[in-house]
Amino acid sequence: MSRLILLALYLIYVSSSTSAAAICNILSNSEACLLPFPDDFWRDSTSSTPHINLDNSSLPVDTNGGLIDPISGGYNSLSGFSTLGPILAYIPGIDLTINSALPRLWDISSSSDATTSSSIFLDVEAKTALEHWVELDESSDGPTPYEKVLLAWPASRLRDSTRHIVAFRNILDENGIPVTRSDGFDALVRGTPTNNPAIEAARPRFASIFTALESMGWPRENLTLAWDFTTTSPEDISSVFLSMRKDALNRIANGVRFEITSVDNAPAANTSRRIHGQFWVPCYLNYDAVPALDSHIIVDAQGKPVWQNDGEL
Repeated sequence: MSRLILLALYLIYVSSSTSAAAICNILSNSEACLLPFPDDFWRDSTSSTPHINLDNSSLPVDTNGGLIDPISGGYNSLSGFSTLGPILAYIPGIDLTINSALPRLWDISSSSDATTSSSIFLDVEAKTALEHWVELDESSDGPTPYEKVLLAWPASRLRDSTRHIVAFRNILDENGIPVTRSDGFDALVRGTPTNNPAIEAARPRFASIFTALESMGWPRENLTLAWDFTTTSPEDISSVFLSMRKDALNRIANGVRFEITSVDNAPAANTSRRIHGQFWVPCYLNYDAVPALDSHIIVDAQGKPVWQNDGEL
């Protein structure tokens, strides 16, 4: 499971005590102010090397009250977001039984028909509506049955380094009343001027989103929520492990060190010999590769794995 999936799953627990001072997504009116996520609101695309740009003050705290560090955690070194989902959003009061045009797990194929579905997952470059399904996160604990995070799951792995648009239209609450857009999104849809610099800076991006959706038959006036995000590159996904593999192979170029402690001849039927011993391999984890809840790869300032010792197995 990628680091970004783990981060996304944790975002649903933003509390009022932590969100008050947070830098919130312009699409959110709620305490879950990082949602929707992933969202290119949290990506710096103006840099010569586009990358995620999360801040400590935007993130929830852990159970000990500590801040999550997106830099040491490696999030901000990534060029984009996970290719595997889930996609998280908060649409207040949404009732999936009333919104029957939303694709569910047992009706995934309906999501590829942009003319009838109430949600769309768009590969912008391919101009293709991707199959997906939605569900409410039953592990979240909103004050009512409908105050839960909405999860959108792509039915297959997303393409690398690709812009995607997620949108919902004509969504009803539990009383059958259209869900009110957030203030920020409503201003973007209607073109209403604001005194929020982040909203004003986002207008060109959302003009592109609305144009792409309109080309699929989704006029902006019907939208409840829409945003875009860019997936990460193959280098982001594999470079750490390829670097570690290269270093490890160099360290065992003359063979893996091993020691045989005993040999059992014919210990059992169909077994001619059982060899006991241990061998040592390059280790890049804390705790000498002993499994623990906080086991992780030690990396340098450039995010490359750092050899710790030769771990005994």
